[in-house]
Amino acid sequence: MEELSVVAGKNLDPKDFELFKSDLSLLLSGFSSKELVAEMGKNKSNFSNRINGKVPISKQFLTTFYEKLGPWITGRRAGKSPIEIKTELATLAINKTNKAEEPPRGTTLVDIMTLLKSVDASIKESKREKLHVSFRFRRRMEKLIRLSRRSALLRTGRKG
Repeated sequence: MEELSVVAGKNLDPKDFELFKSDLSLLLSGFSSKELVAEMGKNKSNFSNRINGKVPISKQFLTTFYEKLGPWITGRRAGKSPIEIKTELATLAINKTNKAEEPPRGTTLVDIMTLLKSVDASIKESKREKLHVSFRFRRRMEKLIRLSRRSALLRTGRKG
């Protein structure tokens, strides 16, 4: 991934800014900026201007960034895939809903259904890849058996 061109605001601690750049890179390695914007509840152009260095990163932006994306960052630091993170968060939202509590702000049934469709598509893709690998393996084994038979015929002096 190319170097981010974010710019620190005047009163921002350099250590906080470096951590932010690292966390932003980590998130962008698995999530689209569109997903980050939606989760933060920010305007797309506002977010884009900040991560492209046109507008400096403020303390308020960092606060919102970590409040809204904290669970995503924690998941990525733990080596989890975006699908695993979203599934866990959706499960937590469902469990909270089942306990007669309100789901996290911004989580709707549509969000959960979208996530479930995404997980379903990912599972289908995995099955498709597994079938493809199985097919390739079977073809290579058949070729190996033919070559083995031909080799045996050549060793015995028979024509194959």
